[in-house]
Amino acid sequence: MDDLDALRDRLVTSIVATLGPLLAPYDGERVYAVALLTDSDVSTVGLAAHGEGALARLVAAQSAADRDDEGMRAHLRWWPTSGARATWAWSPRSARSPWCA
Repeated sequence: MDDLDALRDRLVTSIVATLGPLLAPYDGERVYAVALLTDSDVSTVGLAAHGEGALARLVAAQSAADRDDEGMRAHLRWWPTSGARATWAWSPRSARSPWCA
């Protein structure tokens, strides 16, 4: 259990250290989502953020039909790679710091 406790502590430390820089581009913008994501094999953890301005730019880049489709807009609202993102990968070989940017 000590390994899991250490892993949790490192993850929390990484999130706290990354949150400010991750949200900096959203200065003055309404951020509506901050999420912790994993990849398909759960060895990479990602912190993602999304704001109204980023969503507006993403929607504007879509075709006219997709811009008018409420389902597509809802999908884009929660699309994890459309906003700011930071990731850390687990490295079992590193005893000192298993998180790498």
